[in-house]
Parts: sequence; C-alpha cells; structure tokens
Amino acid sequence: MFNVDMLTRTKKSLSCILLPAVAAFLLLTGLGDALAQERPAWRDDPLGNRFVLGVGPFWARLDTKVRLDSSSGQRGTAIDFESTLGMDENDLLPIIRGYYRVAKNHRLAFEHFRLNRNGAAVSDVPIRFGDVIFPANLPLSSYFDVDVYALSYAYSLIHDEKKELALNIGLQFQDIETGISGNLGPSILSEDADVVAPLPTFGGSFDYAFNEKWVFTSLLGVFAIELDLGDDSEFAGEIVQLNVGVVYKAFKNAGLALQYNYFRVDVDVNDPDWIGSLKYEYRGPVLAVVVYF
Repeated sequence: MFNVDMLTRTKKSLSCILLPAVAAFLLLTGLGDALAQERPAWRDDPLGNRFVLGVGPFWARLDTKVRLDSSSGQRGTAIDFESTLGMDENDLLPIIRGYYRVAKNHRLAFEHFRLNRNGAAVSDVPIRFGDVIFPANLPLSSYFDVDVYALSYAYSLIHDEKKELALNIGLQFQDIETGISGNLGPSILSEDADVVAPLPTFGGSFDYAFNEKWVFTSLLGVFAIELDLGDDSEFAGEIVQLNVGVVYKAFKNAGLALQYNYFRVDVDVNDPDWIGSLKYEYRGPVLAVVVYF
C-alpha cells in the first residue's frame, strides 16, 4: 500500500515543513541548555520535564463519511459508515504520545494510534463505491482502518514556573485503507481504496501548573489546507484538533493523565488511488500512564 511514489511524497512533505524548523532552531540556539554541563534551574519546575511519555486507552466515538468516485469520474455515493454499513460508533484503542524538550522553549512532540474497524449491514439503497455499484438489499461487509502518526514542533512564547504558552506546527500522517464487498450469487463484488494523507497542523498550546502535583494541559489547532503534492495528488479542506486535560504527578517520575480528545478531518481528495472525499471525526476521553524525566 505504501508504494514508492507515496513514500517519496510523504517524506518530501515532512522535510519541507518540519526539517527547516528544526534546522533553524539548531542554528539559532546551538542546542542551548541541552548540551549544558549544569542542570538549569527551570528543570525543577512542574513544567520543566525534559522527556514526557504517555500510554493509555482512548475511548473514541466515531463518525465516518466517505465518497469514492469511479475512475471515469462518476460521482460516488456519500456513505455514512456507521448508519449505512453497520460500523460501531464506539471503539477502544491504545494511544501513545509524548515530547522531548530540546531546550527550555523548544519541544518536539509525537503521537501514534491505530484504528481498525469492520461493519456488516444490508443497505436499502444502491451504493456506488469507486467502479462498483452495490445493489440495494445486498448483504455488505466493510472495513475502515486508520494509522495515525503525528510529529510537531512547539516554540514557547511564555515559559515560567507556572505556565507555558506555545505555538505548534507539524504534520499528521493519516494512513487510510477502506473497502466494501458483497456476495452477489456466483460472483463477489468488491472495491478497495487507500491513501496517505499528510495533513499539516498549526495551533497553540497552554499548560498551567496549579502546584507541584497538578497540571492543566490544552492544545487547539484549526487549519484550512490546500495541498498539491505533485503526481496528481491533491488535498483540500479543513482540520480541527482539540486536547484538554489534567496530569496528576503522583510520583517523582510517573503519574496519570486524563484528557478529552477531539479531531475532525473534512477534505476532498484527488489522488491516483482515491478520488472523492473524507469526512470523519473521533472524540472521547484518554486515560494514560505518564512517565517524565
């Protein structure tokens, strides 16, 4: 699925956005106190952790709408995968996220989770999905899988012992595979599609330490995109991201985090492997074990 052309475009997108920011930071700061011999005073603040890693379950509520046009340009059916194809609206999945603070005001953050879903239903209307038309009243099986890899850079405008306000820029790679199949007498109707959507993210974050044990965290990103990646691959639409929560530092290097996550993607896709649209959102709480140093 991750062919050479797609991998090349993905690497190119990443290097065009993230690498210049990181390179500029290294040139301007010389790695700052990351290479210092003495521990800086801010490292003892509640918001002064060098490395943070959180792992835990994400109780996600999902809403998925997909349209896949035919190779000849005929418009496909806009399909609600939950109501039409019988996919569960709720799922439980592991999520991992964290960051490395290279210097006091510079962080590199990461996140990853995987969502694999299946559905079975009988549609009371015909469905055009890609080059296949599934007739009404045909039992259908479907799947919708997403691998999410997010990388970002944050620069802190304000960072003291109680609060941190930062600007964030990055890329969120959504590796999406989906398909529908149905048994029509002696033959099987089937259509599949996949795409890697490199979605840029831009926003701000604000953290506040109530005391040594309790920290409020938040992140908001709203981004309208129009990407032309070459090789007839284009994405246009909007992204909304919101994370709000608290961290309880129960021990010196370990604690718990409770957050609410919201992420929505609404994009039109023009790609050799997918022509149509993607509109999906996932939202819900995350309870994570957090380690920090």
